[in-house]
Amino acid sequence: MRDGSVLVTVSNKTLCRDTDETSHEVWYDPLFSASPVVGPGGTNQLAQATVLPPSGSLNVASHLYDRPGRWWPETWANPVVAGNPANFLHYVVTELLFCTMLVAQEPAGSFHVLMHFYWNVIWEHTFRRDSTGKVVADRAIRLQQNVQHPHAGNPHDSKFFGREFDLHLPVSNLVSRAQPRVVGAVDWGQG
Repeated sequence: MRDGSVLVTVSNKTLCRDTDETSHEVWYDPLFSASPVVGPGGTNQLAQATVLPPSGSLNVASHLYDRPGRWWPETWANPVVAGNPANFLHYVVTELLFCTMLVAQEPAGSFHVLMHFYWNVIWEHTFRRDSTGKVVADRAIRLQQNVQHPHAGNPHDSKFFGREFDLHLPVSNLVSRAQPRVVGAVDWGQG
């Protein structure tokens, strides 16, 4: 109790592109693809000379690969208590929300959203100190992954409609590594 508490928060309310931060393109990694068809980060590309058959239909395999995560230090110095004592990790909740879109690009460069689906991951966990003082996992409260059924066309979601291909949006990995907001307290009143 004499060490107070620290609330550390990172906002997930920032609209981002979930892409390779080293690429200037909208998608994961077309320029850094291991082969001309499938890149290691999940992007599928047709061969450059592909022509739509007379039927007007072309079957294209598509896949998604992602491994979202958040990392938290075991201790955080309390900025408002004399001596800045280390507060130990006690409780974490992380919610990451995504909208994944299947998109076709015309040779001239125009994009068309063919399908989309929403998905998220939620982790809520408590931690405790063991007899040696090390922070260890205590109890998983929620460990969820939710995937919505796919829908045709653009999602028309007011949070990002018209910005689906906006290269000015920040890249999610960079936002995830941004400095968190730290609020120290002299007691445990923050929860």
